[in-house]
Amino acid sequence: MKVSNINGVKIYHCTSGKALPQWLSKVNSLTSLKYNESYRRRIELIQEFHFPTSASTLKVSPDGEYICACGTYKPQMKVFELSQLTIKFERHMDAQGISVAFLDDDFKKLALLRDDRYIEFHAQMGLHHKLRVPKFGRELLYLRSKCDLLVACASPQIPQLNLFRGEFLSPIETALKGVNSIAENSVHGLIAAAGEDGAIECFDPRISKRVAYVRVADSLSRLNARYAKEVKEGGGISSIGFGSALTMGLGTDSGHVLLYDLRAPSPLRCYNHRYGTPIKRILFEPAPVRASTAPEERLISADAKAIKIWRGEAGHGKLMTSIEPPASLNDFVVYPGSGMIMAACEDFRMHAWYVPELGPAPKWCHYLDSLTEELEESTSTSVYDDYKFITRNQLETWGVSELIGSEALRPYMHGFFIDAKLYEKIEHIADPYAYDRYYQKKLREKVDSTREARIQLESKLPKVNRNFARALLQKRKKHLAGEMEGKDENESRLIDQRFGSLFTDKDFQIDETHEAEEDMEGVGELEADSDDDLRGDTYVKGVNQDMEDEEEETDDGFGEEDDYGEYDGISHAKMLDTPSGYSTRHLLEQTLKEENGNSLASMSLEDRLKRKTDRKKSAALVTTRDQLRFRRPVVVARKSAAGRASSKSRGEGGRQQGGRRGRGGRRGRGRGRRR
Repeated sequence: MKVSNINGVKIYHCTSGKALPQWLSKVNSLTSLKYNESYRRRIELIQEFHFPTSASTLKVSPDGEYICACGTYKPQMKVFELSQLTIKFERHMDAQGISVAFLDDDFKKLALLRDDRYIEFHAQMGLHHKLRVPKFGRELLYLRSKCDLLVACASPQIPQLNLFRGEFLSPIETALKGVNSIAENSVHGLIAAAGEDGAIECFDPRISKRVAYVRVADSLSRLNARYAKEVKEGGGISSIGFGSALTMGLGTDSGHVLLYDLRAPSPLRCYNHRYGTPIKRILFEPAPVRASTAPEERLISADAKAIKIWRGEAGHGKLMTSIEPPASLNDFVVYPGSGMIMAACEDFRMHAWYVPELGPAPKWCHYLDSLTEELEESTSTSVYDDYKFITRNQLETWGVSELIGSEALRPYMHGFFIDAKLYEKIEHIADPYAYDRYYQKKLREKVDSTREARIQLESKLPKVNRNFARALLQKRKKHLAGEMEGKDENESRLIDQRFGSLFTDKDFQIDETHEAEEDMEGVGELEADSDDDLRGDTYVKGVNQDMEDEEEETDDGFGEEDDYGEYDGISHAKMLDTPSGYSTRHLLEQTLKEENGNSLASMSLEDRLKRKTDRKKSAALVTTRDQLRFRRPVVVARKSAAGRASSKSRGEGGRQQGGRRGRGGRRGRGRGRRR
C-alpha cells in the first residue's frame, strides 16, 4: 500500500502492490512468489479484482453488497461479493460491455449494454435474454418508478424499454444531435440528457416531454467568457450527474466541470481539469457529518488522467485533492457513505484508493482504519521486478537472437520480457568487464569524496571541458568587458542552466582529438588561467633552445626572409595533442614572428604585454620538447648567400665574445667547447 499527501489530504492506494505479467502461468507464479516476502506481506483488498487486459466500467449494487464490472480481453463480466472479499462469478460475452444497470437491489437482475448494439439481461442462473437497439448505445438508465430502461445512444431519440410489458415504448424526442449521457434526480425524478452539440435537455418522466433546454456555452459566458469559449470550441457534453434535489453537474469534452443550481440560468462554478480531455464521470458525495460543521456535498469528477475532489460551498469550491491513476481511466465509483474510490482503468488491475477525509472505511474492509497509522511512509514499487525488457537489436548485439520464439522471451511492444537472472548471465558473458568498470567507477567516486575534505584551491574553471569553459570566458571578456568587471566567472554563468551538465557530467566530455575539433584553432586564443599555461612557459624556453641547437648543427636554417608557408610539410602538418587545438603551423608562425620582430627596447609597454600574452598562448600548445622535435615536419630551407654570411658572422662574433648573451654567443661557446 502506498501513501501520498496532496493538499494536506492523505490518500492510501490499496492496490499498489507488486504486479505480475499476465502471461506468467498461475503454477509458476505461485512457485516463484512462495518465498517472496514483499509479495506475501501485500494487502489484497478483493481477490481477483482484475481482468486479463483492462476494465471498461464498474458499478456498486443498490444494497452495497456487490460490485459488477466489465472488462476485456476476452470480453467478460465479473460480480464480486464484498462481504466475502472475493469474486462471486464471472460470465463471458460476445462483445465488450460499456454500461451496467442493476434492476434489483442485488446481482440477481442485471442489464448490460454492449458495444455492438445489444443489451443482455442476466438473472441469477445466467443469461436470460438479449435484444438489439436501433442505434449504438452509450449509457443505460433504469427508472424504478416506471420500470423503464432508457438507452442514451448516437441519435436524437432516447429509446424506452418497458420491462414490465416487455416491449419498446415511444422514444423520447430531443433536439440534440446525439445523447452522450443521461441521469435521473433521485429526489423528484427529473431526467437530464447531455448532447453532442454542447446543450442539455431536461424531461418530466411522467409525460416524457421537455421542460428545459440550456446551451452550456451561452450560460457560462455570464460567469467566465474565456471558459465559455473553450467549452464552445471543445464540443459537446460528455457526462452529467445529479447531487441533491437542486444540484446538477456537467462535464464537457474540453475538460471543464460546471456546477448548476436548477433554479438559476447560469452555472454557480466552473472547474477546469487542465488536461483538455473529456470528463468521464461526475458524482456527488455527501461529506461526513461532524458536530462542529454542517454537512456539505462534494463534487467528484474524473477524466482519463486524474480524479479530482472539489470542496462544497463551505470550502468555497476549492480543490480538495486529486488522484492520478497509473493508467488511463475509463470509469470510477465511490462506495456510498465511505471514502473508498474504485476505478476501472486501461490496466489489467482495477485500482482502489482510500481517502479518510472523504469518509470512513467501508464496513467490509473496516481494518483499513487501523492500518492507516502504519502506512505513513510511502513505498515505491516497480512493475515486473523479476523481468527485464530487452530489444531485438540488443539480442543481436549479444548474439542470442536464437532465443526469439522460445519460452525464455515473451514478446511485448517493440521488444521482449526476459527473466532478470537470465538477463544478468547473458550480460556478464557478453561484457565480462562490465563489473570491473563499475567497480573502478565507484572506487574513483569514493576517492574523490575523500579528497573533498582536503584543503583545495578554488578554481574558476570546471573539471569537465575546462578548455571549452576557458574559451567561453575569454569570449565573454571581449564582448562584455564592462559588465564582467568586478564579478566572478564560474561555471554556473558559462552557459544556460538547462545545459549545466556540460560542465559537470563526464558523459559530455568533448573529444578534442576528434577530426571535427582540428578545425577549431580559434578556440585556443585564451589567457593563461590554468596549470597548463604555467607549464607552457617552461615548454617555450625548451622550444627556443631546441631551435637554436638545430641551427648550430646544420649549415642551412631558417632565414629571416624565408617564405615557410609554401612548403607542403608545413601546410599538411598534423595537429599536436594539445588541449587548445593549435597546429604546428601556427606554432612556427608565432615563433618566427617573435624572432623577426622588434627588440624589447623599442617596444612600448602595451606591445610588451601583448607579446607576453602571445608567448603564453603558444606555450600551452606544446606538450613536451621531445614530442615537438619528433613531430615537427622537416623543412628544406632555402637561405640566401647574404643570410648564410650574416649567420657566419654572428657565429664568429660569438666566439670572440663568449660572455655575451644571444644566438651567436651560444653558438660560439658551443663550438669552442667541442674543439
